[in-house]
Amino acid sequence: MSQTHEMPPVRASLADIRKSYAALSGIDLTPQMAALCRRRIERAGPATRVEVREADARSLPYAAASFDAVHMLSTLELFDTPDIPRVLCEVKRVLKPQGRLGLGSLSREGHERSTVLRLCEWLCQKLPRYASCRPICVERLVKEGGFSILKGREVHGFFPMKLLVAVQPTGTRVNRPRNPTWFCA
Repeated sequence: MSQTHEMPPVRASLADIRKSYAALSGIDLTPQMAALCRRRIERAGPATRVEVREADARSLPYAAASFDAVHMLSTLELFDTPDIPRVLCEVKRVLKPQGRLGLGSLSREGHERSTVLRLCEWLCQKLPRYASCRPICVERLVKEGGFSILKGREVHGFFPMKLLVAVQPTGTRVNRPRNPTWFCA
């Protein structure tokens, strides 16, 4: 990553990101989504080494310090609240020192009185098969997970989404690596 804390665009897929990185790894909990991702990457043509696995973010199948960056879009809010710190702990484990975490999650912070937020939470409780994610206090959870937030912004659609770039603080500044590796959940 550069000192400007670059991360892929909000809607970036593995197929989009693969052009900029030496190696990419992706996971999904469901075999159907992992297979769909593999098909999309194959259709996009060769650019870099990409692997997609069926795996659970609460127990990542990678060695410690394997990745320069982790990108999670609409992922954390799918986990039960007690599991989110476990997911973030796994992210920290697989990130190299000064590795970046880029994420986008439905945001609860600053929207506690929002009718849309309450509707979303109601749908998640009453119709979990169709509405499986809910807004979370993403900024607080990331900080509690031991990350320092470098950059953040909110994107307003029907539901508010918080986009963050965070790093594991170590006191040293690292420029963009020559052959970065990237992980998407």
